[in-house]
Amino acid sequence: MSDNNNNNDNDTGGRSDARRKYACLKLNDVDDVKEIIRLVIQEIFDEESVVENAGRITNLLQVFLRAADSAKLEEIVSRLKALEEGKQ
Repeated sequence: MSDNNNNNDNDTGGRSDARRKYACLKLNDVDDVKEIIRLVIQEIFDEESVVENAGRITNLLQVFLRAADSAKLEEIVSRLKALEEGKQ
């Protein structure tokens, strides 16, 4: 009985561990999104639950690819602005 009182993670399904683990991560830019996705997928592989989480992995990878595309688009826009400013 004392084990349950001392270990609050049992009551929350381990969520407090995840909150502590990812608490320092911020979503300020595309690289932050990529890093969080990488960490989550790595955790799934470490727990050897890839098959059970295949759908989640697929969704996370799609978000990762969209984030990468977004970063490329931002770079293209900044280059285009530089070219336009250079012509004026």
